[in-house]
Amino acid sequence: MTPASLVIREGICFILEEYCLEVIQYIGTFTPDVHSFKVNFFPSGSSFEYPQEGLLRVSSIGGGLQRELTLREALGNYAMVAELLATQKVDAVEINTSSSGEVSPTVEDQQAEADGEVEDYLEEEFHPEVNVGDKLLLLTLFPTVENNLESYLDRTFSIQESLSLTIQICQFFCYAFHKRWCFIDLNTKFVEINKPLKFYDLSTAYSLDEETTSALVGTYTAPELQQGAALDERMSTYSVAALLYQLLHQRLPHRDGFYNLYIEPVPLIYQLLKLSLSISIEERFCLTQLLSLLITTRKLLQAPQIVWTIATHSTIGLSTSRLQNEDNYGIKLHRFSGREQVLFAVVADGMGGMAMGEKASQLAVTTILGQNLLSPDKTVKEWDEWLKSAFVKANRAVTEGVKNGGTTLSAILALNNQLLLGHVGDSRIYHLRGEEIKQLSRDHTMVAMLLASGEITEEDMLSHSDRNVLTRSLGDKLELSEGYVQTIMQETEPFITLKDKDIILLCSDGVWDLIPDGEMKEIFLSCSLLQDAVDLIAQKILERVAGDNATLLAFQCNFKHYL
Repeated sequence: MTPASLVIREGICFILEEYCLEVIQYIGTFTPDVHSFKVNFFPSGSSFEYPQEGLLRVSSIGGGLQRELTLREALGNYAMVAELLATQKVDAVEINTSSSGEVSPTVEDQQAEADGEVEDYLEEEFHPEVNVGDKLLLLTLFPTVENNLESYLDRTFSIQESLSLTIQICQFFCYAFHKRWCFIDLNTKFVEINKPLKFYDLSTAYSLDEETTSALVGTYTAPELQQGAALDERMSTYSVAALLYQLLHQRLPHRDGFYNLYIEPVPLIYQLLKLSLSISIEERFCLTQLLSLLITTRKLLQAPQIVWTIATHSTIGLSTSRLQNEDNYGIKLHRFSGREQVLFAVVADGMGGMAMGEKASQLAVTTILGQNLLSPDKTVKEWDEWLKSAFVKANRAVTEGVKNGGTTLSAILALNNQLLLGHVGDSRIYHLRGEEIKQLSRDHTMVAMLLASGEITEEDMLSHSDRNVLTRSLGDKLELSEGYVQTIMQETEPFITLKDKDIILLCSDGVWDLIPDGEMKEIFLSCSLLQDAVDLIAQKILERVAGDNATLLAFQCNFKHYL
């Protein structure tokens, strides 16, 4: 068959550039004058046993596919645009849209279903049975049916998932608008959900330099285009918002949306949809504003509000030689304007005998908690530097304020759900997640050094004569050397991302010396209330004749989503 007498209908085979095509099924007309067919294809002259599935679209020369070619040239090799395999203009093409199989609903069918009505006046425009004339043919791969946007719309989405998908569509529309093109509709059948999204059909976009005098109707088309209106980017805003509405409500918005549209009363989402779907174009956001709002809303959802449950206990113990508690601790929970917050907590175990140890630990705690916090926009690295600086100031306060005294100092700093730490000495910081307990701090003790070097075993540590000898403490020297303070930045990860129900423990050696890690974990797993677990550990310490002061702070991270 020669191109001059080409008939395109189901069952026909023909050559398009270097490909052999077999028309499998008529898919439908989703943009005026653009007919879509599913085809099998393989390189001409090859003997491939398994042809590839392709999407063949045909329109009049100068119609929707001509606009698409112009837009593709403007977009260049944009990652979200599916590659064209073949393009050809053919004279005297006859398109026969009769189909033996099921034909997908067209634009007006989908919108009529959403509106609860049937608009017969569109039938002639969108359902030509036979169309003859000079045609433009475009061939791409066929978007995977199970991964196209139309299939995805049959599913139920969370707000986060809906926003993530809508953001990608909005990004593409924004990019096209920067090239002076305006999308007024969306063909969900020919959008493939992938990384990144792939658009196979660009025929629903119009150049801003083009005057549109006739009415334009589509599934996601702004209502003013039904009466004919000058192109405006806020028409794309309506299309994006209509998709988001559909993702969240499992139905399309009515065309008279602003007056009768029901929107779920979810903060931010409600306002965003109410304005973007307004029947008045002046009330809608421009595309860049919409994109920014979508991203901000998703960020608020992804970063949950954290509510901390806090439990504490500190005891002198039962030693006849320790008549004062040389442990000190402090907690600061600061909320910035908005949702940002910082939890800052410290435990210090003083040394020096009589009142010297108590004074040293108290000075360390009051000094470090007295430091002005950074602003919430600072990076984790800047907070880490701030924490080391606070340790340096606490050390100076102890060195200058207490002669022959010193203290351990362990601190946690939670920036929302990002955990940092600072540590000197043998108090400990633990992280409990599920049924796992992990010691985050390193013991700065002589026996820890001997164990690390292989000179003793873990069993030897329990009875070693130097088990209470520290290798690092505050108040030992005026200036702290680089790396003296253990911080999270020294580890393989710059911070720990906390999860819902995580527990962070701060304790002096009077706790962990009598309560092994495994037993501590089991107690927290068995108690429904955090304070009950702390109190039970305190009781066991006394039952085991505590020979040292013992302080335990427990913090449980509870997520509360913003929307």
